[in-house]
Amino acid sequence: MARKGFPVTKYRVMNRVISYVEQNPEKGSFKTGTPSDAWFRSFMKRHKDLAIRKPEGVTNASANIVEQNLRNWFREVYGIAQEEDFVAILRKAKCVLNGDESSFYLDPATDKVCAMRGEKNMYRVEQGPAKKSITVMFTSSAAGKMYPPMVVLPYKKIPMEVIRSIPAEWGIGKTDSGWMNTTCFLEYVKNILHPQLVEDDALPAVYFVDGHSSHTTWETADECRKLQIHLVCLYANSTHILRLTRLVESCLSQQVFKNGKRCSASSAGDEEHQ
Repeated sequence: MARKGFPVTKYRVMNRVISYVEQNPEKGSFKTGTPSDAWFRSFMKRHKDLAIRKPEGVTNASANIVEQNLRNWFREVYGIAQEEDFVAILRKAKCVLNGDESSFYLDPATDKVCAMRGEKNMYRVEQGPAKKSITVMFTSSAAGKMYPPMVVLPYKKIPMEVIRSIPAEWGIGKTDSGWMNTTCFLEYVKNILHPQLVEDDALPAVYFVDGHSSHTTWETADECRKLQIHLVCLYANSTHILRLTRLVESCLSQQVFKNGKRCSASSAGDEEHQ
C-alpha cells in the first residue's frame, strides 16, 4: 500500500489486526481486546522485511511540485503495474479511472451589508447548518465516460423528499458533517461504481484517487482488490495538475441551486492529504 501512495501507520496495522481477530476468533484474542505496544514490537521483529520509517513531509506542494516529481511518479506506478500484472489495463482507456470528491459548503461566507453608521453588531439568520457541506464523489474514465456520482448529505436520517429529488442512478450517503468517510466511499465503490464497470466490461480497472483519509484504509484496499479494482494514489499534493475531475468541479462551482443560493465548491481531497 505504501508504494501505491497509502503509507501504513502503526495505528492502521493494529486496527487491521483487531479486525482480523474479530473475524477469525479461532486464531486467538488479546486480553485487553487490542494489541499492545509489546505485541507490535514483536510483530516487527518477526517481519524483518518491515521497518519503521518517517515519511517525507510534502509542504507548499503547489509551488514545489516540479516536472521530475511527476515523471518519477509515473515510472513508479508503471513499475508497480509490472509487478502486479496490470500494465495491459493501463492501455485500455475505459479501464483507467479517476475519482475525486468535491464539497459544496452550505452558506459558505457572509457578505458585507449596509448598516447604520455606529451600529456595532449585525446579525443574519443562517440559511444552513454551520460548517456543514454536501460532498459529491465523481468518477470518470480515460475514455471520457462520467459514472453516476454519490452525494453525501449532512443528515442522521435523510428526508424522503430529499431522496426523491436525487436521480435514481446516483448514490446517496450521509454523515454528520456531509464529508466523505470510508463507509460512504466503500458503499459508492461497491453499489454504484462496480456494477457500472461490470456492465461496461471495464474490469479489472485501475482507479486513481487522492490521499483523502477515506481512500487509505485497509478495508478500502481489500474491498477494491476483491472487486478487481487496483487502487492507486495520485502523487501527493499534485492533484490540481493530475485530476481530470477538476474540470467537472469547475463547472459545478458555477452552478446555481434551484433555490437561488450559490454554494462554494472545493476539493475534499485537498484538505486531507498524507
